[in-house]
Amino acid sequence: MGMFGGLREGCWWTRSESDKRFNGFGAGCVGGFAMPSDCKEWLENKSKELGVPIPDDLEWAYMKD
Repeated sequence: MGMFGGLREGCWWTRSESDKRFNGFGAGCVGGFAMPSDCKEWLENKSKELGVPIPDDLEWAYMKD
């Protein structure tokens, strides 16, 4: 368990106005004020798949269950 209550199950989402292909969501372990690893992996894979960098205006958030 981390300093801020540890990781818990929850959902995450991403949003970009400039490239809506990066709008996504998923579920997994969230918490600790850091981007969930599943979210980071999804973004990296999406960037490779599309052959474009992750947009500068990308926003992300999560909610614990």
